[in-house]
Amino acid sequence: MEIYSPYKVLHHQDKIELLKKGEFPIPAQVQLDITNICNHNCSYCTYRKESERAENIDFQEKQFIETNRLLKLLEEIKEAGVKAIIIQGGGEPFVHPGIIPVLKKINELGLELGIITNGTKIKQEHLPFIKKASWIRFSIDAASDETYIKVQGCTDNIPKTIIKQIKEENPNIVIGMSFLTKPENYTEAYDFAIMAKELLVDNVRFSIVNTVNEEDIMKDYYEGYFDLIDKASKLQTDKFRVFGLKNRKDALKNCKNYDVCYYQHFVAVIAANGNLYPCCWTKNINEFKIGNINDMSFKEVWLSKLRMDKVLKQDLKKCPSCWFDKTNELMNYHLKKDPKHVNFV
Repeated sequence: MEIYSPYKVLHHQDKIELLKKGEFPIPAQVQLDITNICNHNCSYCTYRKESERAENIDFQEKQFIETNRLLKLLEEIKEAGVKAIIIQGGGEPFVHPGIIPVLKKINELGLELGIITNGTKIKQEHLPFIKKASWIRFSIDAASDETYIKVQGCTDNIPKTIIKQIKEENPNIVIGMSFLTKPENYTEAYDFAIMAKELLVDNVRFSIVNTVNEEDIMKDYYEGYFDLIDKASKLQTDKFRVFGLKNRKDALKNCKNYDVCYYQHFVAVIAANGNLYPCCWTKNINEFKIGNINDMSFKEVWLSKLRMDKVLKQDLKKCPSCWFDKTNELMNYHLKKDPKHVNFV
């Protein structure tokens, strides 16, 4: 399905032409952590386990961007030429006291909107502002309330009612549910897909927990887990997509077969402390910081000498593992000078 294509960058020819000239384009989207505060305490959330947090991580649980700065930032993002915004965490965006004016501002500016949430803090008063979103993804990680409470570190139940209501009232919104796999929940993978389909969501995404020290805690469970994923994939229809992530497991081996990360030119990530990073995988890692939106405007940070120097001197071997390889492989080939045999199509 086209909305899930890794080749969407090809529709941004204006940015590609700038890259060909050695210039840096404005990103197509900004991923924005409006708060690090969260009402859940998910297992394996390394941000919240201070004793396990790496020394090079800049993260404080109580950080959030003030509402007035958020509203001004959204104007700066729009003025710069960004087309889409993702409201996410960090923490749970719907605990931010300014979430309604933020969503209202996004709608007024005509920015396309994506939302990542656990869903348990979404109230009826939020729904009029959510309905214009292009997509919303719920972090669930379970098929039963018992497992949900355990792995999410909460007293809430799975927010099935609000998920179904959003889809029934706004059928054009693409709704996804994510399942972060760990030994405590992997046996519910197939039941999770069944539950999602019954809730009328459009897709489910299975990913594997990535610990601070990159320990493969699922290594003893893969055979059974991928059997369940294969079984879940048989539930797919034209209206329901299952992302089974054998390929993402392989991506986390960090065997990049390209020289340049072009993905970072199409996306910007802003953490709840205002720091700007080149992608979601580098978020909150000190060495990848490229400025702070509390010190300068969004465009000033994005086009700063610091960012340009970091892009030009980037060593992909120092980058965290990621799953944007397909996009980067495409762009590395597309921007290659004088590739061989191009006419033998």
